[in-house]
Amino acid sequence: MPANLTSFDAILKESYVINSITDQLNENTDAWKDFESLTLNWTGKRCVIPLRISRNSGTGAVAENGTLPAAGQQGYEDMIVTARGVYGSAQLTGFALASSVNSQGVFNPTGLQAEMNGLVEDVRKLMSALLFFGNSVIGFVWQKQNAAAPLGATFQYSGRLDNTEDTFAGVAVGVGRSGTLVRLDDYTVVPGSTQQINSITTVAGEPTIVFNAAINTAVVPTEVPMAVVYDTAVATDKDPAIEPKGFTANLAAVNHFGLDRSLAANAQIRSNFRLADTAAAAYSPLTAHGLDSLIATSNKRSGKRFDKFWLAIEQLVAYSSLLQGVAVSNLRVDVKDDSKSADAGFTNLHHQGIPFRTSDVCPIGTIWGVHNAGYKKAVLSSGQWLDYNGVLRQVPGIDAGIAQWRMLYDVACIQPNAQGVLTAVEVPT
Repeated sequence: MPANLTSFDAILKESYVINSITDQLNENTDAWKDFESLTLNWTGKRCVIPLRISRNSGTGAVAENGTLPAAGQQGYEDMIVTARGVYGSAQLTGFALASSVNSQGVFNPTGLQAEMNGLVEDVRKLMSALLFFGNSVIGFVWQKQNAAAPLGATFQYSGRLDNTEDTFAGVAVGVGRSGTLVRLDDYTVVPGSTQQINSITTVAGEPTIVFNAAINTAVVPTEVPMAVVYDTAVATDKDPAIEPKGFTANLAAVNHFGLDRSLAANAQIRSNFRLADTAAAAYSPLTAHGLDSLIATSNKRSGKRFDKFWLAIEQLVAYSSLLQGVAVSNLRVDVKDDSKSADAGFTNLHHQGIPFRTSDVCPIGTIWGVHNAGYKKAVLSSGQWLDYNGVLRQVPGIDAGIAQWRMLYDVACIQPNAQGVLTAVEVPT
């Protein structure tokens, strides 16, 4: 019997031909990079951000020799921002450290370097995910089929999905937890809406949240989006409330860093929400009119325009499908090279000059209109290893080293009325 690879396996040498590790994971952190330069310096135990929420009323046209307007004053409120911690841990046994202390015979980078670099990237990936869904507001629902009570127990939904442990945040979601609905036109709690969440699942291809019992109330007008807020936590360290706030909580939480948005006096710090189709009864195809309306509402209330639209890649496909079959005369196109080449796809998509950007962690069913300057990243600790004398420290009692990375921060929207969300956007199949 001739010798073969099987019999030679024990004596053949393994050689890594490219000498490096090729990443097979999506490391999309673009959303977080947008806010790297918007950092506030921390002073003391918290950041206090003053907001102007009302004008001086002492203005008016006056006739000759008439009485001048009575003096008024500007109105101010303080946002109180405290730090929240995001951590990552890696542990290597003494044997693993000894066998991968350098790049000879192992992949480049070394085992230790690979674990450390990967951990920092994983924490940043978590931070990018939390930028969309961090904190207690887990998503949005809409119910237009029946304005009268009861609303029902099943709602179409967009937001954090249902897993035993959340993919990024390590927070238990869904079964056994209680949720409450909040109207997003006036930020008031829907009466009787606190119910146990049975599941967040998919029905007929659409993300759906199922409560334990029907919510016995009415919502008028019926086209109002609602936020789903966790009411209870399974355990303290599994409570979404301990997470830094993302877009969802910044725009939809009733309490915005100490300010009550359900009060008429604080209506200026409410955000802009619109359903994809206010006349339809369910998830609806994306339309240019829906985006135009969101832009116009935000501009009317804040005087600002969005810098970007953030959305899931599936929703970008929905927008590009709007352009199919549109006459060239209706599009702004660059024709200088049209005689040389033709390309049926779109590489850069904009709406009213506002670019679309995609993130793999953006919830399906929503399109976020973001005015970047309206956000600030309050940072107490800008990323460091917990062992202040190096990277690794020994695990007590065993031959192993542990490394832990942390960020202490929160993300605060200082101009909510310049931000917007288009919800109930159907995903094309």
